[in-house]
Amino acid sequence: MSKPEAGTWFTGVFTVTAGGKLSARYDYDHEPELGSFAAEAYRADFDEFPRTPKNTPDWLAAILAGAPTRHDLVGRGGTHEPKGEPES
Repeated sequence: MSKPEAGTWFTGVFTVTAGGKLSARYDYDHEPELGSFAAEAYRADFDEFPRTPKNTPDWLAAILAGAPTRHDLVGRGGTHEPKGEPES
């Protein structure tokens, strides 16, 4: 599902109640919290479902301009999670 000029959604939340009612919410703007995607995946998605500059979130614009993703950093031996115990 996509919207002209706004692209497609990055995260979907689907809820089914005990009574069988289904609801869905789609997030078009925030970077997915689950999973790690290479920059090429975001570029392919953008090519298939283009967005206007107004509808392109800053994080996505940065990736399209060449910034590394979490997936890219982990692939190079980096990490996107802090190491060690948090300071008190």
